[in-house]
Amino acid sequence: MEKDTIKIINENGEMECKVLFTTHLDDFKKDYVIFVLPNEEISAAVYNKSDDSSEGVLSDVETDEEWAQLGEMLDSYFDALESDEE
Repeated sequence: MEKDTIKIINENGEMECKVLFTTHLDDFKKDYVIFVLPNEEISAAVYNKSDDSSEGVLSDVETDEEWAQLGEMLDSYFDALESDEE
């Protein structure tokens, strides 16, 4: 697995996803990972570091407010990519 990917295991099996970026939202006191699913859909999850290993556990983003802030960050991320290409 590459350094900029994460392995997600769910009821459908295992998939490798490309990580776009990670962030911390002070308003919610949580860490997040924003990633691209194999079907090219962009998603996000709350990242909870596991105490007993270097791996972590992902959980669902729970509120519309969290999604809104993450969406703004994603827009800024893509704006920055476009600026770099010019």
